[in-house]
Amino acid sequence: MGATGLLTTLSPNSFSLVVASTKFQNKLHKWVKTKMVKRHDSSIQPTLFKRSLKEVLKETGTGINELNLWYRNGWLSFDANKLKEFDDKECTEILFIKGLVRLGLPKKTILFMLSQLEKPYCYSYGDVYWDFHNSEWKEFRALLEKKMESEIDDLVASNLASYLETLAADDNSEELARITDLIKQLNKDRKRF
Repeated sequence: MGATGLLTTLSPNSFSLVVASTKFQNKLHKWVKTKMVKRHDSSIQPTLFKRSLKEVLKETGTGINELNLWYRNGWLSFDANKLKEFDDKECTEILFIKGLVRLGLPKKTILFMLSQLEKPYCYSYGDVYWDFHNSEWKEFRALLEKKMESEIDDLVASNLASYLETLAADDNSEELARITDLIKQLNKDRKRF
């Protein structure tokens, strides 16, 4: 559901909560700023069903010579010849490196791009992308959150006055007082930081 659909389905009580939670999220993002991007889920939890080298090569569409070269170049964090069985994290890493290599980028460029990440390289192109303008990895989630925050801010700005007028016309002084208290609290919190 988009921000427009979300706000049109909210009750008067929950509307002010969206305003408060959006502002809280903005504060939270400032506190937790980090350059590191999130790894793919496969890096956290081991797989129940391990794979052989032959299965991994077939699944990833790669060859053992490629994996050996990538390891020698410092692009893979593991030596495929020394592993007896493979987990999802190795497959995720192989697919991630394969994506970089198949772009035809120079070796030094790939090394530079990988130097911006932590080993093992368990990242997914569904979660991260390379920002060529800023020469850094970024998360799609952060890009979407920024867009959603902007849309919510625009919707709130364009609808807040009419919402408050409706509350006043309905003589809903309790909700108006609650919103006023919320605004005062947010201002106090903002001044502390």
